[in-house]
Amino acid sequence: MQFTGIIRNWVEDPYYKCIWGQVFGDILGRFPDGKQIHTSRVIELNREAGYVTTHSGNIYKLEEEKVDA
Repeated sequence: MQFTGIIRNWVEDPYYKCIWGQVFGDILGRFPDGKQIHTSRVIELNREAGYVTTHSGNIYKLEEEKVDA
């Protein structure tokens, strides 16, 4: 599986059905490292395996889920 990039400090948005977080290593060259983004609609979120697949066809590796303190 090839990842489009890594999303760190991420949170799931159940209302918009997307992931918010900081992207790193975007292989498509759209975003600089550390840029805050949101994905397109989530098709599959696999917390155990640490990845998300989006409606636009991107697959992101997920690291460091943000937890409310």
